[in-house]
Amino acid sequence: MMKAYPKENNNAIINRASTIRNSFVHAVIPTMIDDYKKEEIKNKFFKKYKESETDLECIYCGDKATSWDHFRPLVVDKKPTGYISDIYNFVPACSTCNSSKGNKKWDEWIEGKAKNCPKNRGIKNLSGIKKNLEKFEEFTNKKTKNIKDQLDIKWEEYQQLIDGINGIVDKLKDAQKQADEIKKDILKELNYK
Repeated sequence: MMKAYPKENNNAIINRASTIRNSFVHAVIPTMIDDYKKEEIKNKFFKKYKESETDLECIYCGDKATSWDHFRPLVVDKKPTGYISDIYNFVPACSTCNSSKGNKKWDEWIEGKAKNCPKNRGIKNLSGIKKNLEKFEEFTNKKTKNIKDQLDIKWEEYQQLIDGINGIVDKLKDAQKQADEIKKDILKELNYK
């Protein structure tokens, strides 16, 4: 008889709950990026960090960048922070840092408790990286847009709609329980224990 080894269920239905909640918040956050500005973002970082897009490094650890990260999170505690997707809120990041950082502020995350934060990965020259991030933050503080005041005016009304999501999340939890039971029965039938 074969044994089934438990492993984390990344396909769990409930794992989609934060995606659903965040999508309601992201729906009201403007994106100020068009094709011209995307090129401006690239050029800004290429001049500062590397000669070409293929050499672009993660701003948090120095590994090869594979994506663009929101330097300032757009959503925290299921609410918009007021920051938007604009050229002063994007930084090149590797997938490890981007996933680990999530919606945390960089200065809390970089030396925090997250499994794959730079400190816990033993990234060298962390103090130098932090100094560069502080300079970047200081520079972009003068330029980045924050629409928190505009959002707060209408947020209470919109929040009532978002609160309705909790009923959906409860249904996702019920569906997950049922899916787990079905999977358990299938494994049992297949002689896995």
